[in-house]
Amino acid sequence: KSSQPAVFLGSDGRSYSLESHSLPSARSQGEPITGRLNITAGSSIRQVIMSEEDQLWLVGSDAGYGFVCKGADLLSKNRSGKALVTLPANSEVMTPKEVGDLDSDEILAITNQGRMLLFPIKDLPQLAKGKGNKIINIPAAKAKEREEVLSHLIALPQGASLTLYAGKRKLGLKPADLENFRGERGRRGSLLPRGLQRVTRIDVELGESSSTEESSESE
Repeated sequence: KSSQPAVFLGSDGRSYSLESHSLPSARSQGEPITGRLNITAGSSIRQVIMSEEDQLWLVGSDAGYGFVCKGADLLSKNRSGKALVTLPANSEVMTPKEVGDLDSDEILAITNQGRMLLFPIKDLPQLAKGKGNKIINIPAAKAKEREEVLSHLIALPQGASLTLYAGKRKLGLKPADLENFRGERGRRGSLLPRGLQRVTRIDVELGESSSTEESSESE
């Protein structure tokens, strides 16, 4: 909606916002947002979001930390933005994902080494900003060297099925199959089958047979 602010999320974890109705129309050539915002030197804009103030979002870093925040928490009144996600050393911000139901949604976390973990999203704190809590256990040394990082982070609706793609291979997981990957927040997760550990895409199939597509953060 044109009444909603446009939120720009930087690679350094800072969020910036502009009134969307003040942006150029699609018929124009546009204008650089750097004329209106003081983007941190060396960082880039990773995503643009428009959200209701009470919509919940899952945000975090690929070092394996995150939290839930409201759409209102994404907003900043300053040209220099707001430090939304505090990033551990050498980590990158993950693309925020909408949370449908805080009581029943689960977090699905997959690392680039094929570790997968599911747990209730309500086990994560709801914060206005910060580093958040550990989602999945990635050894600190591996995370710092970017040997192992979080490649997928989504809020999974109750009763959903998954299809994981790794190159030309794929793996279908029904709700009962996901039980093998459930655990407590911050655990190491279970290893996906050999040949399917480098997940490049996830299809989520809901109870009504609709689906969403989740591509790798690193692509």
